[in-house]
Amino acid sequence: MDATYFRKALVKIMPGYDWTVHRARKGVTTIVATGIQTSGLNRLSTLEVTYAPDDKGDWFRARSAGYGRRAPWLYENGDATLARALRGLQDYYRHTEGIYRGHAAALEAGRKVAPDAPAPRADSAGLLEALTAIVGSLNVASDNPNVPDDFLVPVDITMGELRKARAAIASAKGEAA
Repeated sequence: MDATYFRKALVKIMPGYDWTVHRARKGVTTIVATGIQTSGLNRLSTLEVTYAPDDKGDWFRARSAGYGRRAPWLYENGDATLARALRGLQDYYRHTEGIYRGHAAALEAGRKVAPDAPAPRADSAGLLEALTAIVGSLNVASDNPNVPDDFLVPVDITMGELRKARAAIASAKGEAA
């Protein structure tokens, strides 16, 4: 497989990434390509795919990193075809998502007030101060409509929650959201 064919295969199977195929030294059959997804200047996802044939045939290794240029690699998967290597990576994240979603639901259920207990009363000045401290210090593109509401930012706040918090702050200050 040559670099041109490898790039075409990557663009065909993963068109949502901007692909760069890195130069290989002469005589080296391993090809490495990096794909990125961005929103403005923010890197949302990095995917690295390596093609390395061995004595048994073709071998593809895919690994991905999260938000930011220097984000650590989250997981790696290898297989004999490009599609299966990428599908294995995606299946791992789906499995992990299910595990964390269950834990998040348990924590959310634990936060609910019991029906016989009086609901706590929040003071709006303290709430405004807390939200301003959390949301004001974040340097994320919460006003970017291209980022979906369920996209998780590195602080474990969904984009929808972040937008609601910014709207609450603006409303409390008497500003337009």
